[in-house]
Amino acid sequence: MIGIARLSRILRTIAVSGAIDSRSRLSAILIAPSDAGKSELLLSHLPPGARVLDDFTTAGLLNLLDKERPDWIVVPDLNAVISHKPAVANLTMANLLSLLGEGTSEILSPDGSKIKVSDDPIRIGLLTGVTPDMFFSRRGRWRATGFLRRLVPIYYTYGRETQTEIQTAIVNGHDTSAYTRNSVTVRSSILSVKLPLAIARPVRDLAEDAIRYQLKWAARAVTATDDGPRRETRAFELPFTLHKLYRRYVRAHAALHGRRRVTHADLAGLTDFHRFVRYDEPEIL
Repeated sequence: MIGIARLSRILRTIAVSGAIDSRSRLSAILIAPSDAGKSELLLSHLPPGARVLDDFTTAGLLNLLDKERPDWIVVPDLNAVISHKPAVANLTMANLLSLLGEGTSEILSPDGSKIKVSDDPIRIGLLTGVTPDMFFSRRGRWRATGFLRRLVPIYYTYGRETQTEIQTAIVNGHDTSAYTRNSVTVRSSILSVKLPLAIARPVRDLAEDAIRYQLKWAARAVTATDDGPRRETRAFELPFTLHKLYRRYVRAHAALHGRRRVTHADLAGLTDFHRFVRYDEPEIL
């Protein structure tokens, strides 16, 4: 693929996050137009212990946890999951929410009863992709349920120069659509990575910057002339969750490069990741 070097580094870093702390696997959602390569990106950067699912409901999730219990679920196209009947899709997303959070030992069944799947809480990571239209049509509901807080957005599109480069490659015959599944290699010897206070402070500042300026959206009030005031909505009221997520990411970035201590090179990697963590506008590749 062309123009995705930055995204490749981000996905490899996320894949390493489970080696830092299995209770803190980072979950992410690629938000990009159709034909932007979301599926290929995800399938080319599978975390260890990942299971790829094209579509599933609560019944499929229950069967998966009962037999395989993957560390990660990779869903190349979340549109398929959330396009089921509302009752089915809402139940599936509710169960995903509990698995992505503190973990759960029970799954809600379609009739509302709880089914025990483990004696200990099961926690998983989720990597998925969705189109902007589909995402923005559900962001308000996902904000209300807390689902947005569990999934870090990676919002991107291609600039004119990259589009031209891709078109030229297609003209030259590089138009294959075969997706190669590749797993990211994780250095299991790295058990802990220290985050010095001198770097922890700018990590906090980046998280607060994202909350204030990037993780928000605006909607125009409905009026007869459609020229009413724009009302801004922040995805999060408080910055704590994103702050912890950024700390995990910068430590995972260090681990990816074989370091046991976060350096300014890792802070630079977090800063680049930060440019994609937004709802206001896509990062241009």
